[in-house]
Amino acid sequence: MTSPKADGPACYRVTDLARRWACSASTVRNRIATGALPCLRFGTMIRVPITAVDAYEAACLTSRPEAPPNVAAPPADTADTPVARAIRAVREERMMRRLRSVGQRR
Repeated sequence: MTSPKADGPACYRVTDLARRWACSASTVRNRIATGALPCLRFGTMIRVPITAVDAYEAACLTSRPEAPPNVAAPPADTADTPVARAIRAVREERMMRRLRSVGQRR
């Protein structure tokens, strides 16, 4: 990418930012859609200010890898809901079936 012009705000195109991050353009668009990455919209044209990119990257460096910026952790009280218990039961049953099938193969 060339250096930004001194007379105006410097911005990345979605494809340029995707190239910088070595990801797809849809990944960048998803970050924009969730509000994690601010952008400027001019009709159908999307531009991401370099200052927003720098701030997002800095936040990613200081955040836990499994929780990017602007993504809330699940509420603590959802760990023991009926749905959560049912999901755990299904997962445990699947794991037991896998273990039994591996034991039968030996």
